Amino acid sequence: MLMKLLIVDDDLMIRKGLLSLDWKSIDITLCGAVQNGNEALEIARQVKPDIILSDISMPAMDGISLSRELLGQNSDCIVIFLSGYSDFKYAKAALSMGVFDYILKPTSPEEIFDCVQRARVRILKERSERVSLHIMRTELEVHKMVGNQEIRGCEEVSNSRNSEGVVDKIMKYIESNYMNDISLITLSEEIHLNSIYISRILKRSTGYTFLEIITAVRMVKAAELLRNSGFTIAQVSESVGINDQRYFSQVFKKIFNLTPREFRNLNNEDIKQDVFDKLKKWIEC
Repeated sequence: MLMKLLIVDDDLMIRKGLLSLDWKSIDITLCGAVQNGNEALEIARQVKPDIILSDISMPAMDGISLSRELLGQNSDCIVIFLSGYSDFKYAKAALSMGVFDYILKPTSPEEIFDCVQRARVRILKERSERVSLHIMRTELEVHKMVGNQEIRGCEEVSNSRNSEGVVDKIMKYIESNYMNDISLITLSEEIHLNSIYISRILKRSTGYTFLEIITAVRMVKAAELLRNSGFTIAQVSESVGINDQRYFSQVFKKIFNLTPREFRNLNNEDIKQDVFDKLKKWIEC
């Protein structure tokens, strides 16, 4: 997964030197090179860099103020400082603010690459943890949809045994037909029940609407296909019953906090296999 790097340094020669490095060799793409913190903030708002490599002592806005602004905005980017020996104490102070690391000037391309690569690993790890968290939340939602009707049935449905039977039938139908263009109408025709009654009993028994349930099942299936198949994103979208790839990507990102492409580009080790094992087990219940 390519990550975006923004260079911030008031020294033109240093900027040129940093721009000349082979960033693509470590999966980094440059999104800008500016001379002060004010310009960096403007660029950061537009392109949202993953990593900022910044000098500390600069006119207009220095590196300390820049990092304070970025971290105060809850930005997800990582800041790395380039520090001269004379301002080393400021770099140490910056670390306590949440800055990732500092590199002492003069330095070498190898040292810069090493630090940026460590930052990249940190970002991938944090993103994978967020993805795993979103997946587990989604699994729990699906699990509740499938397996927790008993509690809600006792509390909210007068004829719990009959209601649970209906919900089980609905869930089995969704599991077998999520890849098709199904709706409350087609569901009602299939199980011979009024669509209004189906909508009401689903909400009362599971706490979710028909659309929320079918969407959750489709997104979980899509995550498995992105993880384990060679399908294109368009093919994955169609395989889970969504013909509009743009809409599919929007819904997927809303649930997993990553686009389908970003999700697929995560290395295998970044997603815990046991999460998907539990996903499959719960979905197949």
